[in-house]
Amino acid sequence: MSPKRLHVTRRGLAVLPLLACVLLSAGMTGQAVATPRPNYSLAVSTEPDRSSAQSLAGRTYIQPADVFVFVTPTASAKRVRFYLDDTTMSGAPRNIDSSAPFDFAGTASDGSAVALDVGSLSIAAHTITAAVETTNDKTQIVSASFTVTAPTSTPPPPPSPTVDPSGEPTPVGDLPGWRQIFIDDFGQDVALGSFPAAVSAKWTAYPNTYKDTSKNGVYWPQKTISIKDGLMDMWLHTETINGVATHLVSAPIPKLPSTDPAVSSWTVSSGLTYTAQTYGRYAMRFRADPLPQYKTAWLLWPKSGVWPRDGEIDFPEGNLNGTICAFMHRQNGTSGSDQDGACSSATYPTWHTAVLEWTPTACRYILDGKVILAPTSRIPNTPMRWVLQTETALSGGAPANSTAGHVQVDWVAAYAPA
Repeated sequence: MSPKRLHVTRRGLAVLPLLACVLLSAGMTGQAVATPRPNYSLAVSTEPDRSSAQSLAGRTYIQPADVFVFVTPTASAKRVRFYLDDTTMSGAPRNIDSSAPFDFAGTASDGSAVALDVGSLSIAAHTITAAVETTNDKTQIVSASFTVTAPTSTPPPPPSPTVDPSGEPTPVGDLPGWRQIFIDDFGQDVALGSFPAAVSAKWTAYPNTYKDTSKNGVYWPQKTISIKDGLMDMWLHTETINGVATHLVSAPIPKLPSTDPAVSSWTVSSGLTYTAQTYGRYAMRFRADPLPQYKTAWLLWPKSGVWPRDGEIDFPEGNLNGTICAFMHRQNGTSGSDQDGACSSATYPTWHTAVLEWTPTACRYILDGKVILAPTSRIPNTPMRWVLQTETALSGGAPANSTAGHVQVDWVAAYAPA
C-alpha cells in the first residue's frame, strides 16, 4: 500500500493528517499538552505558622495587632514582589521573596512568618498587591484590601496614686554582697499602646503571638501595659478581637545591661532579646486587684529552656484573689512537682515588697521583710532570665469576660553578686 500523501496548503503547511498524528502521539504517550497555572491569592493568619488562614480581602483589624500575610498556594511560583497601597506597582516593592513560603513581611530563620504590625498603619483602608512570577516566566497580579480601625475600648483609670505611690522609696545603690545593675521607678509615662517600644532600652515583653501557660490568655503588651505617675499598670481584661473573646494578660521583661560582665544576652527567632545572669538579687514593689482566675507567676526561667532539669524560681506567685506564695523548682528536677514551696497569709490588694536572693548555696524569698522560704539544696545553677509573668489561672477555667482590673508595680531593682 502506498503511503498517504500529505495535503499542503498554498503556504506549504501540513494540514489535518499531520495534526492528527501529533494529537495521537501525545495521547499515546500520556504527555500533557499544557499545565494550568494555580490561581494565587493573599491569605492572612493570626499565627506565625500561618495556621487557620483566611482570605485577606475584606478583613478589619483593630489597632494594635500583628497579622501574618502570605501568598497561597506556592506551587509553580518562583518569586513574589509585594506592594502596600501601590496597586499600579509604580514604586519600590515593600518586600521581594524569592523562595517559598512567600510572606509579605518576610520569613524568619525558623520558617515562621514575620508579622505585619497593624499598629504601624494609618487608620484607613489599605491594599496589598502581589506580583507572582511563575516558573514558566508568567506574572499573575493579585490584590486584597483590608481596613484598619482605632481601638474601641478605653481602660478605666487605675486608682489615683499619691506622689509616692506605694509609700516605700525606690532602693538606690549597692548592698553588702550585691551590686545594683538595674533599677526602674517608672518616671517616664508610657501611653497604652506604646509599651514596650517607648522604653525599649529597659524593657521588652512577650508579644501577642504568645499564649499564656494555661492557654486561656494571650500576652498583649500594647493592650495591657501603661506607665503613669510613677506606676507600671497592667490592665487585665477581655476584648472581642476578630469576633473572639480574648483574655489579655502581660509579661513585661526587664533588660539587664548586656555590658555588665555578669549578664549575657541573646535574641530568639521571634525577635525578642533576653538577658540573664547566674545568681542575683531581685526586688519589686507591687499590688493587684483581687481578680478571680488571674495570677502572678513572676519568675526566673533558665536560659537553656530545659525544664524541669534546670529548675525555675517563682516569686511572687499566686492567684490574685488568694495569697502570695514562693516556689523553687530544683536543679536536675524530674517533674514539675520536684520543688520547694511556701505560701504567706498576705493578699494582693495591699502594697508589698518581694525580694529574691539567689546564691549558690540558698534561695531566700523575703516578703515585706520576712523570710517565707529558704531552700539550701539543689539550687538552680545555670543562667536565668527575669520575667514579670502575669497570666490566667492554671486551673478552674478561663476568667469571666467581665472580670477586669489592675496589677501595679511601683519599682523594680536587680543586683549581681559583688
